[in-house]
Amino acid sequence: MRLKLASASIVGADADSSSFLKAGIPAITFHGMNNDWPQFLHSRNDKLGNVNAQSVFLGYRLVLPFLVEIDKAECGAFGKS
Repeated sequence: MRLKLASASIVGADADSSSFLKAGIPAITFHGMNNDWPQFLHSRNDKLGNVNAQSVFLGYRLVLPFLVEIDKAECGAFGKS
């Protein structure tokens, strides 16, 4: 897919998966933001026109194989040991 992968910290932010993790339910979070996110997220620049649709599509393609494998696994496959 020739994606440029990196990590970006979002200090003070939380993910939907956090409530699952707190309840002891395994969870994973994928996001597609880079370190320029403060210029866009919840600002006047937070507009659909600033979203790269191709990047969103590639993100879904990246995550889909993970979801397929998770879906095929037994319910207890990801529990605490």
